[in-house]
Amino acid sequence: MDAYDATILGAARGTGFFATVEQLHRTLAAGPVGKQIVGASTALLILMVATGVYLRWPRRHSAASWLKPNLQAKARGFWWQLHAVAGT
Repeated sequence: MDAYDATILGAARGTGFFATVEQLHRTLAAGPVGKQIVGASTALLILMVATGVYLRWPRRHSAASWLKPNLQAKARGFWWQLHAVAGT
C-alpha cells in the first residue's frame, strides 16, 4: 500500500527470502529440532551472563571499579583489567 495515496501496489517482493531468514533465526531452519537447539543455547547464554555478572561483581560497590581499569597493574593483571572492563 502506498503511504501517500493509499493505493494497493501489489504483492510484496522478497517474502520468500524474509521467511527463510526468519526460520533461520527462530529454528536454525531445522524445524522442531532447531527450535530445541535455539532454546537450549538461549538458556545457556542467560546462565553464562548471570555467572559472569556474579564473578565480576565488585567487593566495593562502586561503578568505577567496573568501568575503569587499574592502569597501575603490571603484566597479566593489566591485561586482565582491560579485558574485564571491555567485557563489562
